[in-house]
Amino acid sequence: MNLLQRSRKVFASFMLALVLAIATVWVIPSAIASPLMAATPSQIAAENDAATSTGIERRVKATGREIEGQIQRGVGEVTDSPANQVEGRAKQFSGEAQNRAEDLGDRLKDAGRDVEDSTENLVDRVKDFFD
Repeated sequence: MNLLQRSRKVFASFMLALVLAIATVWVIPSAIASPLMAATPSQIAAENDAATSTGIERRVKATGREIEGQIQRGVGEVTDSPANQVEGRAKQFSGEAQNRAEDLGDRLKDAGRDVEDSTENLVDRVKDFFD
């Protein structure tokens, strides 16, 4: 790899790291906070239970781990360091797996709510039938 190609890779990795850092510090927190700013603290407490807030925290940490892995893998590619490439990919995979686990948990919660709603509707229908 010649010097020009290596310089391009370093510059591309630096720009990627810069964009990801800005997104992590500025865009992601504001996207999470903006819906919460319109509500009063009592509304937030009523609508969000502890599981929801910890789920958001776990998602943010997983996304951070994923971004960190992408950056480390990019640095490993630029510096021709297989150890950094492997470690970065492992961090990235770990973050992706955590996000997928959170998605599965959300789907299971939604399915549980749907079953509960269906059961309540069935009970109401039976009561109406016998009234």
